[in-house]
Amino acid sequence: MVSEALNRLQPMSEAQRRCVGATVRRLRAEPRMAPTVQCFRKRQAGFTLLEVLVALTIVAVALGAIIRASGQSTGNLVYVRDKIAASWVAENRIAEAMLAEEWPPLGTQSGSEEMLDQDWSWDVTVSVTADPDLRRLDVSVSNVDAGAGPLVTLSAFRGKGGES
Repeated sequence: MVSEALNRLQPMSEAQRRCVGATVRRLRAEPRMAPTVQCFRKRQAGFTLLEVLVALTIVAVALGAIIRASGQSTGNLVYVRDKIAASWVAENRIAEAMLAEEWPPLGTQSGSEEMLDQDWSWDVTVSVTADPDLRRLDVSVSNVDAGAGPLVTLSAFRGKGGES
């Protein structure tokens, strides 16, 4: 009777008919058991554990590469910012030497300056050139906090009387 009703609902294959028959016999033998008819279940679509683990591994490797690239980009950004600030400090030193009324004395002068909320140390070295009316100015700027060597070195020439 159950199998006839199922046949009317949808056509069954021979394997499904056998499964239904076995289920009906089991229910007759053990009427208290809840029916667990798996005859009409289709294979469920989804991912296996191995597929999920492979996908997670690929995602982890990709995210690691992205994080490393963004860290390098941030480091490069900081370096460029410091280089620009050091260049501004060096250009300020050269501009002051060019605008000064007195002829720059030979030797080295040192000092510090704040630019972009950082302390910078600078050294201006004035040296002679082949032309007695021309002096060479070399300005080296380094970051006080980094403690490394000069980040920027600029050179300029100043003529006697403020001309360059």
